[in-house]
Amino acid sequence: MNTLEQVAAEYGWKIEAGKLFNGIGKLVSTITTKRGRILIHDTAGTLRGSLGEPAGLGKYLEQVYYAKRQPAKGAAIMTPTADEKREWQRMARAAYSIGKNAVGNQFSVAASLADNEALPLKRFDTLQEQYRAWLCFGEWPAQ
Repeated sequence: MNTLEQVAAEYGWKIEAGKLFNGIGKLVSTITTKRGRILIHDTAGTLRGSLGEPAGLGKYLEQVYYAKRQPAKGAAIMTPTADEKREWQRMARAAYSIGKNAVGNQFSVAASLADNEALPLKRFDTLQEQYRAWLCFGEWPAQ
């Protein structure tokens, strides 16, 4: 089981002495425990979240602060080109047009990545493999 500190570190955040600091070192919340629950208070003391387990901190950071999990050190990553993202968007539109919304969503999200935003290499390779199967053979990924 991950500790709060480990989960925060996955997002480039840190916890010291019950205080949660964002990626640039700014204090954003305090963290306490009460009756087995993890309570997150803003700097004014208002309760902002209650977690049942430390792993919930990641979801909280993603939903409230739009934090993104940092790739593990040494992890292989790939930055898609504008052409690759344009082709993924073309596939997404084709999927939507025939009612394959799950596939459309998957490729639309990948196509909407910000410039210079990287993907884990495994995810990138999976997208490219599925795109090529669609382009060359008309095969759609399983939903």
